Amino acid sequence: MLTAVGTCLFCWMTEVYRLLPKWGAVRKFDSDGSEAHRAREALIAKEYTHHQAAQQQQHGSAGTVGTIGAPTWGRIESADLREVSMQHPVYGTVKTRPGFNQTQKLRKESEWWGKDELHFMKEKRMHIPEMHINEPRLAMQNEIV
Repeated sequence: MLTAVGTCLFCWMTEVYRLLPKWGAVRKFDSDGSEAHRAREALIAKEYTHHQAAQQQQHGSAGTVGTIGAPTWGRIESADLREVSMQHPVYGTVKTRPGFNQTQKLRKESEWWGKDELHFMKEKRMHIPEMHINEPRLAMQNEIV
């Protein structure tokens, strides 16, 4: 048993097993491909980039969220929402959205769009109860002592 383990370790450490046929590194793959194969792959890549550009142009760049693309939670936007580039005296070239106030109104009236709860609670003059984190524990300690 010890001899078999020792032989395996010796073969592994010295890489003698690579001298056996078909145990070495892959030096040549099945095929390098032909010129026609390379041309087909280039055509597919060109078609893909054209399709991506057309899709982005159709949906606009404002529809993306970071690198994940279109938002998965849906979209509520006014019909005339657009981006306008302008020169700001401090920040340089900036983009503004002239129709965004209508988008905010639509989102406020929506049932399912996420809202800032604290803002709307203050707007309805509702107050938030003060947080008393450790009071029940302190009350119990006072009773015991």
